[in-house]
Amino acid sequence: MVKTIAVIVVALVSAFPPKQQVEPKSERTRVDQLLDRADLKGVASVHVDRATFIAIWTENPHSQTLEIYEVSKYPTVRLVNRFEDHDVPFQSLTAIQEGAVAGFQVRREVGEGWFGATLLYFYVGGKFGKVFETGDIAELLDVNGDGYPEVLEYHGGKDDPACKVTISVWRDHKYQYLMTVPLGQLFLRDTRKRISQFSQSALPQR
Repeated sequence: MVKTIAVIVVALVSAFPPKQQVEPKSERTRVDQLLDRADLKGVASVHVDRATFIAIWTENPHSQTLEIYEVSKYPTVRLVNRFEDHDVPFQSLTAIQEGAVAGFQVRREVGEGWFGATLLYFYVGGKFGKVFETGDIAELLDVNGDGYPEVLEYHGGKDDPACKVTISVWRDHKYQYLMTVPLGQLFLRDTRKRISQFSQSALPQR
């Protein structure tokens, strides 16, 4: 009887072999591990809300990724955001810490020039998110002096009298289009007043 049971057990084990133990994917939890990645293309960091955040840009043949880590206790880091992108490849990653905003700027490659589209990922309400994207080169400048820089997109060279500039204003936790003006009118009182009126109705939380 015992021999019969043993034969049955062996048969069952053969029919249903135990699953192999799958080793969990190693998590990168140290700064040195992040910087040692073979697919690493760029690194930047900001200090906000009494914490330091490190952004790394990685790339493969099919996509590029922006990962943001919080330095919980150096050299330990914790992944807080991951943005995967399948559009035009990135060209640069830069930290932005200007006035009341903080985060990261990404620029894409472009065939006829050094930089192309601009993307902004800012820290708002305790987390990072994409707050602006344009197909043109853009820069940040606090035109009206309220601590929240505007996004300026130039249409033409700055030395061209016919150059115009598109102004986007920080409102409701993101940048929103306000107006396009001739470059010569950018710093006029009326322009600064319109920026202030547009932004004061909903200032971003930090």
